[in-house]
Amino acid sequence: MNTEILALRWGSVIAVGVAMILVGVLSVAFADAAGQALITFLGWLLLVGGGVQLAGALRVRAWRGGSMTVTVALLRIATGILFIAAPRAWASAIVLLVGAYFLVDGAFRVLLALQARPARGWGYILAGGCVALLLGLLMVAKLSGEGAFVVGMLFGIHLLFDGWATVMLAAASRAAMR
Repeated sequence: MNTEILALRWGSVIAVGVAMILVGVLSVAFADAAGQALITFLGWLLLVGGGVQLAGALRVRAWRGGSMTVTVALLRIATGILFIAAPRAWASAIVLLVGAYFLVDGAFRVLLALQARPARGWGYILAGGCVALLLGLLMVAKLSGEGAFVVGMLFGIHLLFDGWATVMLAAASRAAMR
């Protein structure tokens, strides 16, 4: 991993890390509200994305895959509406999905850390990846019944550790350039 770029832009990288930490603190402090907001936001993304996809599919409905594209778009729209209308009702399912995301994200961060080794600060990326893996395991295995609170709390913890790793990597890169 080329840490010279990080060292040259260390201030920007630290600012991103600090912003992630602040958002993480807010998510932990207001975990239930953050979880509901994340689910509602996901609903809006699905609704808008499905609407755009539906509009595009209707323009090319004579295409052989047009009817399948319309079906998928309608599924996105319906799911988005359900998430927006009742975020608490869908929270347990979201916990499982976010848990799966953390597992994949953590695995990629661990791989990134191993690729970055022996650069200074690679251990921070590894630690962040391991935390994401642990959070993913907790969400998938034990906490799916706790709903929106779990989504907000664990997402906040993930952002805290990821922000911390980003700040430490930038600081280590800057120190290596001195």
